[in-house]
Amino acid sequence: IGQLEFKFTRGPWWTVEGDAEGRYRPNRSLFYDGLPQTVELRIDSWEDTEQYGQSTAAPNVHLISNAFRIPQLDRLRRIWIYLPPDYDHSSERYPVLYMHDAQNLFDRQT
Repeated sequence: IGQLEFKFTRGPWWTVEGDAEGRYRPNRSLFYDGLPQTVELRIDSWEDTEQYGQSTAAPNVHLISNAFRIPQLDRLRRIWIYLPPDYDHSSERYPVLYMHDAQNLFDRQT
């Protein structure tokens, strides 16, 4: 009895429901008082589908894995890589910068 938070998935977490634009949606919330009740909910989209608009990522951004396992956290995550425009044709060495894009800063579809 109390407040519940939840989300819908089609299995693994990378198939979680999204908002009306296919992006992150906060947890749903429901107060359960112990009595039977009917709750009707609508799933607006799935975060792992690209049915809502075009990607805004640069052309040299590539998906490495749609379900990269992080065993220490028992989680699956999508992993993207940005390569400099001349990366394929250069012998130059590039620094590495690791970023966490939880706010969809680089691509509205992520």
